[in-house]
Amino acid sequence: MARDVDFWDGPGDAGQRGGSPRDGDPGLPQGNLATVKVDGKSPSNRRDLPPSGGVSNVQGLGIDRLSVSFRVDDYDPNPEHWNSYSVRHTPKVYDEWASYEQSHPRDGTFQGNAVESYGRNVEFANEVTAFVGVLAFSSDGRSKGAFGKIEFNPARFVDAAGFGLADVDETLRAFGLIVGGVDHLVVPVSGEDLTSYRIKRIDVAKDFRFVSSPSALLRGLAAIPRLHARKNFIHADPTRGGAQTLTVGSKSGLVRLYDKFAETKGRVEPGTMRWEVEAREAWAKRIGGLRTIADLNLDNITQLASERWVWSSMGAEIVAHLDVKAVASKLGIKESEASTFCGWVVDHGISSGWEPSPTTGAKYRRYLRVLGIGFGLEAFLSNASSIRLDWDSATAVMNDLGATS
Repeated sequence: MARDVDFWDGPGDAGQRGGSPRDGDPGLPQGNLATVKVDGKSPSNRRDLPPSGGVSNVQGLGIDRLSVSFRVDDYDPNPEHWNSYSVRHTPKVYDEWASYEQSHPRDGTFQGNAVESYGRNVEFANEVTAFVGVLAFSSDGRSKGAFGKIEFNPARFVDAAGFGLADVDETLRAFGLIVGGVDHLVVPVSGEDLTSYRIKRIDVAKDFRFVSSPSALLRGLAAIPRLHARKNFIHADPTRGGAQTLTVGSKSGLVRLYDKFAETKGRVEPGTMRWEVEAREAWAKRIGGLRTIADLNLDNITQLASERWVWSSMGAEIVAHLDVKAVASKLGIKESEASTFCGWVVDHGISSGWEPSPTTGAKYRRYLRVLGIGFGLEAFLSNASSIRLDWDSATAVMNDLGATS
């Protein structure tokens, strides 16, 4: 029996290679988004799409992962036709199914004791894949319903070998292609009803150019406190080619900023960084109004990204020097306290930093949020006094404003 796969998180490689055809399959799903016309043009000929291997629509938002769940009408129960299969028994209602039933009431309540999990990476044209899964419930040998999942990277259906992002129209086209291409494995209850597909995760991203020192910028931004962010750290992300990545967030979602040039091993423009929000169901619904596929539109993904951009403070100004008098004036504190605070900020900007008492530390983090700045000495090799990522131009802006701006 294959290893158990986390049904909600998926295999972690949606949109990558894998999931070869298996004996007994009705046939490999055929088709590619590149053969579907959008606004009368093939996507490969549209001016707003990137050349193969490029970064798409640098100044705009795009989607690079989407995961949805849905009720299942029928599915293939043969484990040999799936990459993974597991079964487990439970004496009580399965939590995920119970929560789904609360928002989708129907006659009867599931009290079964067997949960079967199926997972498969289904290959489309150009070796692009989408993950499909089924969670089936039964009691005493009788089926009590099933829940399905589809997860994919829509950008790879536009440009299989590239590093760009997909817009909303391209994402919806890819989703329709996938639903039709996996019907030999799973059939949704309401296939054409977009409100029947609940968004479990959506990643919205934006690329920034002209960052002279991505690692220094990340270190400067890492010291800035974020409200309700249980995670706030820099690491060399093995899933991104070891690229330095700043991650902030919680179990409801994450925001990342990383060196796209390093992640792609030099196949995009030097100085390119990618900002992305990984919104789980709670963030997607509460912040972006993205409850189902029917809610997927530019206004909603813009609302999600814009709000999380502000919250993540990744557009904060990183300064090369701090004016004690200006800081004291802005915060309304004595210069002696401002001097100690500025020393703490500088220390954190170039090393792990000394830690004051919990009360003082909380006060200093509050001061940083008020100032909206970070410190990064190494980021200013060009003699500019500050740097920030500008959301509107999607570029790094260096200027002479500093902490008094």
